[in-house]
Amino acid sequence: MFHEWVSLRDKRELKIKYTKLFVIELTLDEFFRPISRDGASYIEIILTLLESLQSMAKINKEDSELIRVTNKFIEIVFTRGLQCLKFNGDKDLLRNCYALG
Repeated sequence: MFHEWVSLRDKRELKIKYTKLFVIELTLDEFFRPISRDGASYIEIILTLLESLQSMAKINKEDSELIRVTNKFIEIVFTRGLQCLKFNGDKDLLRNCYALG
């Protein structure tokens, strides 16, 4: 689903249909920041997010903006996870997942 959103983000038509409705466009940074922050204490969330970001970076090699954001958040997720996780076994899982990326 996210891949579809990314692939269409530059092809959207920006027609004003409702003049009294205003919606701020969601950026890639705004999409990942809350998840990486709020899920940092949960190994399942951190691993899923890290694996998803690593996959996105591999799939979308031509999209320099997406690569920049995914690489930035791979580092953020990894760092936050190491800081927030308490169990050493979870930290080891995170390190292994990060190394495989």
